[in-house]
Amino acid sequence: MDAALFVFAVTALAMAPAGAAETSVSIGIDYSTGDYGESDDTDITYIPFTGKYETDGWIAKITIPYIRITGPATVLPDVGRVGGEAPRRTESGLGDIIIALTREAYASQNLLLDVTGKVKLATADEDDGLGTGENDYSLQLDGYMPVERATAFSTLGYRIMGDAPGTDLDNVFFGSLGFSYPVSDTLSSGAILDLREKTSPQGDPRSELMVFATNKLTPDWNLQGYLVRGFTDGSPDWALGLVVVYRGPLIPTEKRPGR
Repeated sequence: MDAALFVFAVTALAMAPAGAAETSVSIGIDYSTGDYGESDDTDITYIPFTGKYETDGWIAKITIPYIRITGPATVLPDVGRVGGEAPRRTESGLGDIIIALTREAYASQNLLLDVTGKVKLATADEDDGLGTGENDYSLQLDGYMPVERATAFSTLGYRIMGDAPGTDLDNVFFGSLGFSYPVSDTLSSGAILDLREKTSPQGDPRSELMVFATNKLTPDWNLQGYLVRGFTDGSPDWALGLVVVYRGPLIPTEKRPGR
């Protein structure tokens, strides 16, 4: 879910001029399906609205999502399987709000490093199975490196999982590796491999591959489409989505990758 916005930010390297402080807003839709080790599939529709402000090496970002889930009650969004067999349910509503603060830690012509602290607020209804009902906290290091015309990027982080009543969630390491390549002045494409340890004794590690393309429609509008294939029961079998980002005349264009 969040990876799509991360990858969109990276592709801006090939398509955006330099600028000062910047603000952007985006909306996306992500649909995923998978069995997560259960006998029945779980289908999740995730619609995030994201606002972002960057200035002087700092980035503040908030994501407010709507979520709809159909499947066994033992499968939780962004967590996976947390128990044994359970009846299917269909629920929808506000998801967990995510607040992130990023600081540029190092910058040169050949390497950019960012440090990000992130809080997942437990705004989703745990009684409906839309979340765990507890806050999560994570810290991550993102690196970006130009390789000829492409940009290689990676993430390494640690997430402290809040334990909801009746669940036993483990803190986890997570990471990713990927690249973005400018096909033209307006089109960029690439791939990202996303990995995470399992979050519960009943669950599995996450391993999935995303391929994506981002198109600069106008100086103010960008569109990204992506497809995800999961390789373990900790990931969906398949996911696809779209992200639209707007930067208007009063919203300066992006100046750096990884935002």
